[in-house]
Amino acid sequence: MDLKKFLYFVTIVEEGQITRAANKLHMAQPALSLQLKAIEEELGVTLIERNNKSIELTQAGATFYYRANEILNSVDGMLSEVKEQGIGIRGKLSIGTVMSCVSYLPKAIKIFQQQYPAVTFRLWEGDSHRVEELLQAKTIDLGITRLPLESDNLNIIRLNAEPLVAVQPNGWHVFATPTICIKELEKYPLMVLHGQGGKAYLKCLLRRARLLISTLKLFVKVQMLQHC
Repeated sequence: MDLKKFLYFVTIVEEGQITRAANKLHMAQPALSLQLKAIEEELGVTLIERNNKSIELTQAGATFYYRANEILNSVDGMLSEVKEQGIGIRGKLSIGTVMSCVSYLPKAIKIFQQQYPAVTFRLWEGDSHRVEELLQAKTIDLGITRLPLESDNLNIIRLNAEPLVAVQPNGWHVFATPTICIKELEKYPLMVLHGQGGKAYLKCLLRRARLLISTLKLFVKVQMLQHC
C-alpha cells in the first residue's frame, strides 16, 4: 500500500466527509470514493460506516487511522531531517501545551527564532492527557505540561518547580500556620483543577502523602526496635 492511500484515508477522517476531503486533495469525489473502496478491499475490512451527512469509523478504521497518521508523520520527519542536513535548520516545530504553561513559551520561542529564523511554530492547546496523546501519536514534537504523566516511554525535562497552594474562602480559619499538611485537609471539601491533569495530580499527591506517612511509621518502629 503506497503513502498516497494513507493520505487519502487520513484526510477523509479529518475532514469528516468525502466531498470535503476531495476538495482539500484537489481531486474528484468519485475518484476518492474509489480509492477508499480499494483500501478496504485490499485490507478485507470495512473502515468507515457511511451515511448521507457524515462518516463513522469502525474499530478497524480507528486503528488504521492511528497507524496511518504515525506513518505519515514519520515520513515527514525523515524528509525534514534529510533536508536539514543539506540546507540548515528549517521547518515547523509543533508544540503542545496546557493553558497554565503557556507563559513559558514567548521568551523561549523568541530566543529559538533568533538562532533558527527559518523555523516556524504550530501550537496545540489541551489538558495534560490530550498533550500526552498528541506526543504518542507524534502529532507534536514536544509538550509542555504538568506532572504526572501516564506514559513511561517519554523523555522528561523538568522546567520549573512551583509550590502547591491551598486557598480558603473568607470566614474559614483552617490555616493557622504558613504551611499545612495534606492530612489536615481531609475533613474539608476540596476543589481541584478541571480535567484529567488536576485529578491525576491530586491522586499522585495523595499517594505520595500516604507513602511518606507509611515510611515514617516504619522508620519509627525500626528505631524503637533498635533501642530495645
